[in-house]
Amino acid sequence: MKNRLQFLFTIGLISALLACSNGEETTQKTPEQPIQQKTIAEKQLAFAAIKSLPRVIEGYKSFYRRWPQSMQDFDNGEYFFDTDYQAESIAKGFTVYLALTNDETGYKLWVLPENAKSGYLLTEDGKSLTELSTELLLSQIDSSYRQEAKKGALIFLTTKDRSP
Repeated sequence: MKNRLQFLFTIGLISALLACSNGEETTQKTPEQPIQQKTIAEKQLAFAAIKSLPRVIEGYKSFYRRWPQSMQDFDNGEYFFDTDYQAESIAKGFTVYLALTNDETGYKLWVLPENAKSGYLLTEDGKSLTELSTELLLSQIDSSYRQEAKKGALIFLTTKDRSP
C-alpha cells in the first residue's frame, strides 16, 4: 500500500512538472501580448471610470418605472443620485458622454480617455465596452446628438431631433 501511494505521488509530481514545463513553452510572449495587455488594462480603466453611471441610470428606471428623459429628471429633488453626483463619480482623465435615448435601451454611454487614440461605447447590456477610434466615437456623437449640458467631465447629450 505504501509503495502504491509513493508511486501515485511520483506520477502526480511528474505530471505536474510536465504540465508546468508545457505551459512555459506555450505561454512564450509574442510581440502582440504587451499591446493586448495594455489594451485590456486601458479598457478596464475606462470601465472603472464609468462604473457607477449605469447603476445610477438603472436605479432611476427602477425607482420611477421609466427611463430618464433629460438631465433635469436626475435633478428633480427626489432622486438622490443627481447630476452633480454623477459628474463627481467619473474618474480623472476621462470624458464621458451620456445620451438619454428615449428608446428601450434608455441611454448610450461613451467614455473617452484623455489624449487617447480610441475611446469606448458601453454595450447595450451594460457589461462591457466596445472600442472605437476617437474620430469614430466623436463622429457617432456629432451625427445624432447635441450637447445639452456639461458638468465636470460629464457631457449630457440629447438627440438632435429633440427641441432644446
